[in-house]
Amino acid sequence: MELEFYLKYGLLLVILISVFLTILLYKILIICKGIKKIKIVLTIFFIVFFVVNFFLIYVANYEFSLLYQKILLPAICISLSTTIFLKPIVKEKNR
Repeated sequence: MELEFYLKYGLLLVILISVFLTILLYKILIICKGIKKIKIVLTIFFIVFFVVNFFLIYVANYEFSLLYQKILLPAICISLSTTIFLKPIVKEKNR
């Protein structure tokens, strides 16, 4: 029942989660001044992202894995790609 609800409103959830993650990563990049710190923060985020991917796809139960692949994974990918495009704006703002 809950899975049907999430899949029905999945696109809305993907948009909301990706906007939230993009704002969060943007704030983190503004706080971290300097190119080395930005690279370290993004590297840590990518490592955590892939560890969570492995755990949720291979270890979690089928329903949550399906929910994760349909909703959370696209939201995280959208927010990461948006954050990478925002990186030059952050560099300009930190000057």
